[in-house]
Amino acid sequence: MQGDHDVHISYWKAWRSREVALDYAKGSCGASYNLLPTYLEKLVMANQGSITQIHTEYADGIGHRFKYMFLALAASIEGYRFMRKIVIVDGTHL
Repeated sequence: MQGDHDVHISYWKAWRSREVALDYAKGSCGASYNLLPTYLEKLVMANQGSITQIHTEYADGIGHRFKYMFLALAASIEGYRFMRKIVIVDGTHL
């Protein structure tokens, strides 16, 4: 900043400004997680037969925390029926 714009700011102020700019450009993680249930609902409406599930756990003082998400598209579910049922065991000691 000093060389380009003749402005002196501390390293930490520059770092924080960068973080704020990235939040504006990309959005925050919390906002993205809040949009996830709506996105999955619209995905199931557009792709009938898809399966979605979000699992959260409750933590005291924090609220619900994201644990995992499951997503199976209808085309993958339908295609699973046509896969060959084979079992391969290599030379690994069991």
